Amino acid sequence: MRRKPLLLFDMDGTLITITDPASHSRHVWHDASYGSVKHRMKETAAAHGVPHEVVAGLERMAYIWNAARAYADHNGFPEEDTRALMTALNVPFMEGERADQELSVIVPGTVEALTTLRDLGYEMALVTSSSRQSTERILGSPEYGRLGRFFTHTVTRDDCLYVKPDPEVIMKALRLHGKEDFVLIGDSDHDAEAAKAAGGGFILINTRGYDQKHLKRLDPDAVITCHGELPGILQNLGYA
Repeated sequence: MRRKPLLLFDMDGTLITITDPASHSRHVWHDASYGSVKHRMKETAAAHGVPHEVVAGLERMAYIWNAARAYADHNGFPEEDTRALMTALNVPFMEGERADQELSVIVPGTVEALTTLRDLGYEMALVTSSSRQSTERILGSPEYGRLGRFFTHTVTRDDCLYVKPDPEVIMKALRLHGKEDFVLIGDSDHDAEAAKAAGGGFILINTRGYDQKHLKRLDPDAVITCHGELPGILQNLGYA
């Protein structure tokens, strides 16, 4: 049996998720708002000196964020200009994450599963592309089970230069714990790519309802539908 790895959890889509399909109007508003956020992020990047073509074809907030930051880092932006760029990009990014979180609830069974994993001796940390403000609000809220009590460290986008799928957030969590081995539990391709880039395991919680074709492309070590499956899955993967 292998040593217990550090368990890293994504937040949005993994511990909390949008599960309110009954209100079509709310989701139409959400989709429109999300599109507006991406458009504003692109305009903001351009206003701060990032060429339009660098971000024009990007359709995910994380990609826009990372591309703008990479352009600034590799094209001689003064530190204060880079800081102003990322501070400005953070405004619509915050609106996008809040739009998601306003429609989100805790994934059923999460508190019970995290309690079991803690009792089994696993160290756990949170690695998220959300802001620290939003993360602390979620983790401290009784509505979401006060999830922060399960995590020794939380690493947010405010703590890193780049967000997932870049592995920086994972590498920082490993340093904080003094660990090398990890398994990331997440819900998206960004999580899968970040885990692979950082050289660790990846378990997909399929809250997005990916089909078999998509699952094959993500190539996770395991797929779960609820966190209660984690202890057994980890044992099957050979962890003590």
